[in-house]
Amino acid sequence: MTYKISGQASAPCDVYVFQNKEYIGRHYVPSAGAYDVVFGSTTGANTLAFAQDENGAAVGYGEVTAISSADTATVSGASSGILSIKSIQQGYIALTSGVLTGTYTISSVDTSKAVVEHMGNVRDSTNAGLAGGHISVTLTNATTVTANRELDNSNVPARVTFRVIEYASGVKSIQSGVNYLEPSYTGLNINFSTAVDINKTIFVYRGSPSGREDTVFQGFNTTTQFVVRNGDGNAYLNWTLLEYE
Repeated sequence: MTYKISGQASAPCDVYVFQNKEYIGRHYVPSAGAYDVVFGSTTGANTLAFAQDENGAAVGYGEVTAISSADTATVSGASSGILSIKSIQQGYIALTSGVLTGTYTISSVDTSKAVVEHMGNVRDSTNAGLAGGHISVTLTNATTVTANRELDNSNVPARVTFRVIEYASGVKSIQSGVNYLEPSYTGLNINFSTAVDINKTIFVYRGSPSGREDTVFQGFNTTTQFVVRNGDGNAYLNWTLLEYE
């Protein structure tokens, strides 16, 4: 089947085609203009084609909905609905015994299009309770990730790993918060100020500087509320919501 995709915003670029959320194939386009992309005999609706330039930025997309050998998608520079990654940086911050905070310098990112993810923490000692290793991370500014833990958790050395993802396009909004949580095995409701489309929003866990167990995200109740489960200890939940276009 041939998908005719025309008018992409820039070239060269790669065009990727997905159908029913499954990857079908990729086609390299050396110059701007109309072209055909052949992906075997695949037919049907729910097909999405999008173009990405050599730097990884989305340069357009089109949705193929007709069931026909002449299905057409238009790549015209719109990037709505496409989260295109610009950069990924990873690292860890080690806190010595008695130290509550530490920083890590990263390459500069656009904070309106970047999030930091908590990738796990661990104690560097065996002579303390579970809480000693609980640390949170925050993207403090364009070049700094900050790690924090509470005073009563600082009696042992510990470290936290993180990942910073910066997007080239597709981000509609980013909002972050910190909430104190009581013990709960049934779920706690967390309210946030700016309504989001819950079908286009990603919950990003940034850790807890205190507590005995990690908090588990359980989903959205409404456009301004999500629910978490905390276990049997008090904790401060650090979170970010990334809404894409």
